[in-house]
Amino acid sequence: SGPSRYLATKGEAEAIVAASGLEWTIFRPSVIFGREDSFLNLFARLERMLPVIALAAPNARFQPIFVGDVARSFVHALKDDLTHGQRYGLCGPRVYTLRELVTYVGEVSGHRRPILPLGPTMSEIQARILEWLPGPLMSRDNLVSNFTSANGGGIVSAPGNASGWANRALIQPDKNDFAPRVGVAYQFTKKMVVRGGYGIFYQHYNRIGSESLLELNPPFLQDIQLNQGTGSSTPIFQLKNGFPLSTITGTALDLTKLQLRAQDPNQRSGYVEQASFGPEYELFQDTVLAATYVGNWGRKMNRLRNGNQGLITGADSGCPIVQFPFANLNTISNIDTLNPDPVARVKTPCVLNGQHGFLELATNDGNTDYNGLDLSLRKRMSKGFGYAVNYTYSHGLANFQDNLTGGSTPANAYNYGAEMSNSPFDVRHRLVSNFTWDLPIGRGKRFVSGDNLASNLLGGWQFNGIVTLQTGTPFSVTTPDVSFTGSNHASYPNCVGDPFAGATSDPASYTSTGFFINPTAFAFPARGTFGTCRPRAFHGPGIQTTDLSLFKMFRMTERFTWQFRAEFFNAFNHPNFANPNASFTLANSGTGGSFGKVSNTLNPILGTGSGGPGDPREIQLALKLYF
Repeated sequence: SGPSRYLATKGEAEAIVAASGLEWTIFRPSVIFGREDSFLNLFARLERMLPVIALAAPNARFQPIFVGDVARSFVHALKDDLTHGQRYGLCGPRVYTLRELVTYVGEVSGHRRPILPLGPTMSEIQARILEWLPGPLMSRDNLVSNFTSANGGGIVSAPGNASGWANRALIQPDKNDFAPRVGVAYQFTKKMVVRGGYGIFYQHYNRIGSESLLELNPPFLQDIQLNQGTGSSTPIFQLKNGFPLSTITGTALDLTKLQLRAQDPNQRSGYVEQASFGPEYELFQDTVLAATYVGNWGRKMNRLRNGNQGLITGADSGCPIVQFPFANLNTISNIDTLNPDPVARVKTPCVLNGQHGFLELATNDGNTDYNGLDLSLRKRMSKGFGYAVNYTYSHGLANFQDNLTGGSTPANAYNYGAEMSNSPFDVRHRLVSNFTWDLPIGRGKRFVSGDNLASNLLGGWQFNGIVTLQTGTPFSVTTPDVSFTGSNHASYPNCVGDPFAGATSDPASYTSTGFFINPTAFAFPARGTFGTCRPRAFHGPGIQTTDLSLFKMFRMTERFTWQFRAEFFNAFNHPNFANPNASFTLANSGTGGSFGKVSNTLNPILGTGSGGPGDPREIQLALKLYF
């Protein structure tokens, strides 16, 4: 029932797949571009036909992703069982405004046209026209709805004739975003300067992928789930009988089978406080030593949880009694999970019955903390040599993780205190150094300095290098959920010992017979409980890379110069390994299991083919002409 065929079929497809009983993984990509895409090519055709492009919402943001990367994500999901039953947002490495995309399309196609950005009034007029085209391509009808907790939970939609920000968006605007910034510098001596600064920066726009978008709510779009309760052996339906369309295409909305997206209507804008302070000292005329404290504190950050997660209120013979918060989102709200069948109870003691809707609730109450010490020694290029050595010691903390970099929903939506742990980007130690050396050979240099053939051949060489050393990034140990509080939330085991007892830091061992973390340090949580391990509690292997290059200049005439470049990325071919298998299951943690072992090098930074510290040695030769 979406406003366009695209939205309607998207909702139907996800609902059918999620209810199929099969092992599934759902991807929600941003704009996909490729040779025959229907988004960028549409603007290419318009720019060929029209002298001017009238563009509504020119500042709308997108993160386009290449169709090949989407395809590779599909292939990876087919090979990795940990992706089953998950939904992933796919996006490219850079955010573009719509205006930037249209400009880029015009440049590439050779038909760049002037862009006329449309304001709200003209955009509405354009929408009125485009509504009559097949699609429709644009709508002005305030097709947005939010969740309300009143009367057992339900949906409230914006009226089609609503006006004003709050009435149309169902979110009250935050008009209290005061963002002061201050900086100071003081010269204590001729050789020492102290600098400091502080500022507040607001995050006004946060999509979290496609999550929490109120435009994806019913009745305009239905995202339907049919869940088989934990411990249940009765299938929701069998594929041989076809998809149960009658259960998901009725005229009435069944909130127990839907994924609803909800936002706090009185939310505040997230913001970051940033501060830095430290001295800079001139050791020599061309060499400077600096020490800087850096702080970064995120407040009121946007985070997700399952707002319809069950609350454990008691126990019956070792099985939890669970109370779900919203009557209209659950076929059964108060459930004693003790299996009523005495015979089946021997094998399956606890069973969660009923359908329970997924209320994806976005709230602005997440916190992050970063504190770091940056040390820097820099020598500017002089006498043919320059270098920089930078070291950072830091610690980042966070009580949430966004859905584009990892699991976004906490284990227990009612205990966010248990989520405070290392930030996903916490790197305790990082050292990066670089150097540039003009070899002292050739005309005007120390050796072979004459103006002759030998100096031309042997001179003009430059040797460069970058060395990177850093500790690993955090990872979470996960385990199957036995809380019986519904789906769509994280699950961790109990931490009962030293995870690094008996472990090894030798890649030759932890990729074969040894382990990076010890499975005996973890235990399965009891039924009706959440594990004691915190998310992102452990750090994986670090990174060691050395990139070297050798440049040679050949001056042909006063105007033309050739440069030969030989570049060696990861010159010593050092393998940089990914985090270990951290899925704590009976199969993985037993004898011969893969838990705690490392099986892959680091993935490319920006997707397949983009390169990164996990790549083997790469040698690149190039010849450039300067004129």
